Amino acid sequence: MLRLILDSFPGLAAYVNRDFRYEFTNRTYEDWFGAGTDFTGKTVEEVAGEAIWQGVRPLLERAFSGEKVAFETRHEYRADLVRDVETSYIPDIDEHGSVQGVVVLIIDVTARKAAEQATRQSEERYRALVEASAQYVWITDARGTTSAGPVDWWNDLTGQPAGKQGDWFWLQAIHPDDRQRVERAWCESVSNKAPFAAECRLRTRGGQYRNFSARGVPIWNSNGGLREFVGTLTDITGRKQEEEARAALERQLMLLIEASGTLFGSPDAPQIFNNILALAERFVPADAFAIWRKAQDGSKWQIVAMTGLSEEYSKHALTSESEAPAEPIVLEDTRNPVWAGEDRSAVYASEGIRSLIVIPLKVHGGMNATLAFYYRQPHHFDELEIRSASALGKIAGAALAAADLYAREAELRHRAQEQEARALFLAEAGETLSSSLDYEATLKRVAEMAVPFFANLTAIDLLKPSGEVRRVVVHGQTQESVDLAYEFRKHFPVRDDDLERIALRTGQPIMIENISDESLVARSRGPQYLEILRKLAPKSLICVPLVAGNRSFGIISFLRLGPVQCFTPADLALAEELAHRAATAVENARLFTASQQSQAALKKANEELRKANEDLNQFAYSASHDLQEPLRILSVYSQLLERDYSQQLNGTAREYLGFLVEGSRRMQMLLRDLLAYIQATGASRENVTTVDTNAVVKRVVENLKKRISESQAEIVSEALPELRMEEVHLVQLLQNLIGNAIKYRGDAPPRIEISAERAGDDWLFRVKDNGIGIPPRYHSQVFGIFKRLHTREQYPGTGIGLAICQKIVERYGGRIWVESAEGSGSTFLFKLPALRDHDSMRP
Repeated sequence: MLRLILDSFPGLAAYVNRDFRYEFTNRTYEDWFGAGTDFTGKTVEEVAGEAIWQGVRPLLERAFSGEKVAFETRHEYRADLVRDVETSYIPDIDEHGSVQGVVVLIIDVTARKAAEQATRQSEERYRALVEASAQYVWITDARGTTSAGPVDWWNDLTGQPAGKQGDWFWLQAIHPDDRQRVERAWCESVSNKAPFAAECRLRTRGGQYRNFSARGVPIWNSNGGLREFVGTLTDITGRKQEEEARAALERQLMLLIEASGTLFGSPDAPQIFNNILALAERFVPADAFAIWRKAQDGSKWQIVAMTGLSEEYSKHALTSESEAPAEPIVLEDTRNPVWAGEDRSAVYASEGIRSLIVIPLKVHGGMNATLAFYYRQPHHFDELEIRSASALGKIAGAALAAADLYAREAELRHRAQEQEARALFLAEAGETLSSSLDYEATLKRVAEMAVPFFANLTAIDLLKPSGEVRRVVVHGQTQESVDLAYEFRKHFPVRDDDLERIALRTGQPIMIENISDESLVARSRGPQYLEILRKLAPKSLICVPLVAGNRSFGIISFLRLGPVQCFTPADLALAEELAHRAATAVENARLFTASQQSQAALKKANEELRKANEDLNQFAYSASHDLQEPLRILSVYSQLLERDYSQQLNGTAREYLGFLVEGSRRMQMLLRDLLAYIQATGASRENVTTVDTNAVVKRVVENLKKRISESQAEIVSEALPELRMEEVHLVQLLQNLIGNAIKYRGDAPPRIEISAERAGDDWLFRVKDNGIGIPPRYHSQVFGIFKRLHTREQYPGTGIGLAICQKIVERYGGRIWVESAEGSGSTFLFKLPALRDHDSMRP
């Protein structure tokens, strides 16, 4: 911001800290010394060079001691151009009296120096040619009386005849405020016979005052006595004007520095407005001031702060950019309608405004506001006045922009805090709603949570199967509001055109931001209707349906009562989310209740099925066990009969006896396999242990040793894992599969390969043979109990073996299937769970 201030200064300006390093330089300074180089952080010696540094260092040290230093010097601006400059070092003294830095101001006075040089040369000529030219040269005698020398120029300059009004007639032409001071200085010089020097304002022939410098020296005679005074009178009006302009610039610069601290010291826009007006009164001597800003909807400009203007004037809004220009506007005569227009001219006339200047308050081209300076007398704006107002406008615009940013940030923080509070509210609501499976308790908790965080009153109505809307929960900040809500619903049930019914029917929420008394009257059902609602004093309303599975089953109504803030779209979103979570919780409670009922029914059915299976298994076991004894007797005596009496029987009798013996043998095999099948389906896990599959394969091979030998079968087994199961079941499973592979062999000797591989959490086993194969259409049929694909004469057996295998595998959570084609061998595959803690593959 200091850069903005310094760039507004017409000369060279810089700020040097106690380390003799530049903290700020304006663009003119940078162009003068370094063609636009940024000097921030560099020392004066680095920028100006060793020679200049040695000359200015003592002067800077004096300034850092608290002394204001001013001096003139010559500076080589470019290789071919030398300029005369006047430099001032102004100490920056803080409130504790410490010098924090030095403000450096450099003014190019080449033109003035040239004029002064010409003046000096002229004075020298005048002194040498006193007798030849008497203009602006004066002579007195030793007593200081103007009695010698040519003074005709006095009449030309002041219009006052010389010597006609007394010896000290010249005092009458001096400005009254300067007269006593000059007279005292002259008397001291005459009395002390010392040189005379004074500056004063002289009234010229035209009646205007101009600044003059009077200088005189005593002239001594040959005897050493005072003979006379000889002096000159020099017009220094131009120099005085430059000095005054310079002083004004210095004042403006210090004001700008003060303004930056004042305006940026507060983030509050109204306070900044007041500070801008207070500073404007110090910057520009106007009669009134006003700050204009565009309305939020952009439709007009209006006064937001003013001083010196009437309330009536502040009511005049602008629909055009007339007092909101993008560039400064100077109007020295408001009666000229070229810029202001006839309408504004009339407004200015009513307020007595004759001149004005309007400065845009903007940053980087973006309009923030305008600052207007009003004069009730015709006013001519000089360059310094316009430049000062513009500089203040730049700082004020930046301060307003910063305040706007702060306000936006504050608004964003407020919104973020609101969002955080809403998120915490919803998180707490979610946790609370999920903690109960009682839907009535859930709805009651929803109503309690919404008050007072979100609403003053919450009412929940549910839709009954009959279509009637029943109020089930009301919660409010006061018991009176709760009673009124229940009383209202009691006397005025929900109708089809009521908001609750519409929300239920459409499944969409409804929000009324501001409920007016006129709207209550418009929907009134009678005096009692209005009486209850006016007591309740609803201000804002949100109705949100409770929806589950595309079905609305209830409605939540949130009300804000009395003089409070209305609901916003953000509130509506929160209400919808809360209603959604409440509906989900209610639906979950309903589903949980239904699930519990279903689980209870399923548990009962499973228990009944288990008992039925137990009874059936017990019956089958008992039946098969009880049948074995008579079958054993039948088999034994049939064999004895065949052994002892077969020679006495004819061929037919022996054939019948053979049928009897074979039938009893098959019946025994069938009962044995049936018992094995029943045992495989049992639920007992008492004998489950870790089983080495490799050892089981060896045991099975030993059990089938005779059949393997007779069929010349080859059994090939890879490294197999350990399993958790009853060993007898694994033996039975592999023995049935290997036995079937031997039984259903082809012409070539059987080759049976046993392998296993990991498949996720299971082991996948393969028992592959080169037998006769199974047609694909029978792949599922072969696992059925008593299912056979061949006659007993072709392949003896009971048809239960694969059914037993399936029951064993399923008992341990696995499954079994076959991959085969007729004439191409078969591969029986089954999965069993792997060990949880570790896997063991053993050869």
